[in-house]
Amino acid sequence: MAFAPYFGWLVFETETSQLTVEGGPSVVAEQKGRQERAFLATYAAVKAEHQLGERTQLVGELSWLSKAADFKSYIITSELRVEHALSERLSLQLVGRSSYDTDPAENSGRHDLQVVSALAVRF
Repeated sequence: MAFAPYFGWLVFETETSQLTVEGGPSVVAEQKGRQERAFLATYAAVKAEHQLGERTQLVGELSWLSKAADFKSYIITSELRVEHALSERLSLQLVGRSSYDTDPAENSGRHDLQVVSALAVRF
């Protein structure tokens, strides 16, 4: 779990696309095995969105989260999502997500890859 009051900047925006950069301090609480710890971290991300059609968009994100006291310990996450709106509140999503952790939990690998299909509901 992370709490990150970060700042964001809109790099550019067109009728169909936008690119943003975000960054700032974070407080991270994690549990690895039976050990719980909290630490200060640094967060940075680049996010892009592009409208492929009237109801379909492509969203990409690349983020970096590092311990503030040890920049050799970090997590890099990338995500690519295609979302198609079925209605104003309902959409189909296909998400590919990759995470790389330099300090993974015991008996865990450094790299995780996920492919998720979802039905999203907006309230």
